[in-house]
Amino acid sequence: MSTLKPFLIELAWLLLALAISFLLAVYSVNWRFEDEIVFHFYDTYYVITFWMFILPLFSSICFILFLLKEIRNRFGKAL
Repeated sequence: MSTLKPFLIELAWLLLALAISFLLAVYSVNWRFEDEIVFHFYDTYYVITFWMFILPLFSSICFILFLLKEIRNRFGKAL
């Protein structure tokens, strides 16, 4: 049980990061659960797939959450 608890805690942090990423994607670009996201910039029309938008967002949020967790622990955890 002692080895399962840290795994479940890290899994919960990843799920939190994924939920934050989806919420930001839905509210920032008004995504409607389609395969593509459309951006309109003046006379230019950009269409990208959803994963090209969500993957960098998810990676950034994971890094920020990791940094906040380690600042709280003062980078004292051993790898």
